[in-house]
Amino acid sequence: MQKIVAVLNDLVQADLVLGRAITLAHEQNAALEILFVHEAPLFTIPDFFLSQKEKTNDSIDKEKIREEISDRMARVGYEEAYALFVFVDDTADRVSAHAREQENALIVSAYHKKVTEDLIGICHLPLLILKNEREKNSDIVLPVELNEGTEKCIDFAKKLFGESHIRLIYDHHYLVDEETKRAQKASFEQLKAKVHLDGDYIEEFAWNEADFGEDYETIEQHLIEHIRKGRYDLTILCAQKNNFLSNEALVISLLHKLPTDFLVYRHLA
Repeated sequence: MQKIVAVLNDLVQADLVLGRAITLAHEQNAALEILFVHEAPLFTIPDFFLSQKEKTNDSIDKEKIREEISDRMARVGYEEAYALFVFVDDTADRVSAHAREQENALIVSAYHKKVTEDLIGICHLPLLILKNEREKNSDIVLPVELNEGTEKCIDFAKKLFGESHIRLIYDHHYLVDEETKRAQKASFEQLKAKVHLDGDYIEEFAWNEADFGEDYETIEQHLIEHIRKGRYDLTILCAQKNNFLSNEALVISLLHKLPTDFLVYRHLA
């Protein structure tokens, strides 16, 4: 990982994002960049940081914002060089433009329903979305597909959270016969052995096979139930090309409904 990009939208959650970004930058020996994007009216900001000439338009005093963030970085003892940019509006477009030439970088942002949805829809880089106050993630769940690209996602997760507990889960998604189920289980066991991680093969479905009536439980609900029971603090979604988990609507729905932090990793080549 060459660069960690911390995306801030307000000063309330700034310490959460900066703290995690700084930790990751140290762990990955990566450069740190900070993008502050004020989105009115989604986020409010103290009058002190508004331009004295244009308070009625929620125009910010960019120099005061820079000074405030610099002070916070100094208070936590961050002594390395970092880049700091301050913008107004269009977080997703700003991040996308900033990241356009980046390949080996990670975006870190606090969860916000609209801003997060916009980022997922436009940004090609991995996104770490923070929902909870913690120094690092230690109980991680990674739903997998049994196809090409899965190992690359797992390798990325291990490099980023190497000392944390990562557990794989495989949900077969569809009704399958016993022979197919045995083959899937064997492939999943081979994957676990190859990447040296443990995991669960999920096969119980709450549906009526005859008519898919009221007992039908969607894959989304199934994943949510399993992840909640596991008390994980981070969910990693590997959005690969032509992959069930690359469905943007599913990714966004899981992100809104689960209490964990999220890492959305894209490998769409």
